[in-house]
Amino acid sequence: MTDQSIISLKTYLFVWIALLLLLLATLGSAYIFLGSFNIVLNFLIAVGKALLVLAFFMHLKYISYLTRIFAAAGFFWLVILFGLTMSDYSTRSQLIPSEEMAHLYPEKPTQLSSQTKSNTFSSKVSKTPQAEANVSRGRQVYNKTCSACHETGALGAPKIGDKIAWKTRVQKGLDVLVFHAVNGFKAMPPKGGNSALAQSDIRKGIIYMLNESGVELKQIK
Repeated sequence: MTDQSIISLKTYLFVWIALLLLLLATLGSAYIFLGSFNIVLNFLIAVGKALLVLAFFMHLKYISYLTRIFAAAGFFWLVILFGLTMSDYSTRSQLIPSEEMAHLYPEKPTQLSSQTKSNTFSSKVSKTPQAEANVSRGRQVYNKTCSACHETGALGAPKIGDKIAWKTRVQKGLDVLVFHAVNGFKAMPPKGGNSALAQSDIRKGIIYMLNESGVELKQIK
């Protein structure tokens, strides 16, 4: 085996290992919530991949005009991906401040005696027409979209009724839970895989699961 062949094999190995590491970094970034820096991190990873592939083609020492074609194509797709990424980021739904929850659940949860107190959502919310409508919608969202994972705990999802699991997650705030549900978090796809859901409906579904799990939200007034 010639020295040139050894160099080529080493180059192939380096490129594949580097691309694998960058792929793992891309997957890992989905499990880390860094706010707006997530988009920067993923963009830097994408740039690293593009430059690595470009350098690889340059190393192959193709005819000069082919090298220019590959370089131009790589730059073109990099611009396209950057534009699509920024478009997705800028059009994502904005978080609703928790202070605005009053219009969703206008009444304070009823204080029931120990003999009649229940962990069900319907028993904790005053039975005004608006509150009952919100309870019903939250239940519908759960049954149609959320129950597939949150009923059984599939893919690490907190099971409905598991107070400890939900209480731990809600410590970050309701807005963070809604943000994760809308945009996707770890194994959970954006909007639970139901892109037709409005953010307000997702919020109702989350509150339904929290209350069914015995977790009360103090910010609901």
